[in-house]
Amino acid sequence: MALVRVPTKPDAAEIGDVRWTEPDVSVYVGDQTEAPATGTLYVAEGLLLWWSAEEQRGLTVEYPCITLHAVSTDALAFPVPCLYCQLQPVGDDEAPTQEDEDTAEPSVDEIRFAPKDPAARKQEKLKREEIGGSLSHTHSLSLS
Repeated sequence: MALVRVPTKPDAAEIGDVRWTEPDVSVYVGDQTEAPATGTLYVAEGLLLWWSAEEQRGLTVEYPCITLHAVSTDALAFPVPCLYCQLQPVGDDEAPTQEDEDTAEPSVDEIRFAPKDPAARKQEKLKREEIGGSLSHTHSLSLS
């Protein structure tokens, strides 16, 4: 499955080498335009992880499932600047298991991560570009 909801934060061995950590990141799943929670985004060699310590839940995406990623600043496309990820849709030939149905979001084709740092709004563009660069690097590692 492309996007997996996780009830417990994966340990360091599951995450892999973390290349970038960004606190106070809102996550928008699918067509959602209101962020349900704020958490920390981890750009790691093994996967992309968003974890909300406050809500004790998170999301993981493995890099082969990300078909496109970009820094988005177009307010007409989405109301807040974000790191946009288009996900590989789950094929009809994949029969979900009971565990998949409990933890996966099968209809999601895109996810957005919007960093929030009100004290440094002028630095947002730079942060998004740094996160995007880290994602590009770790994504390319998964393809080798």
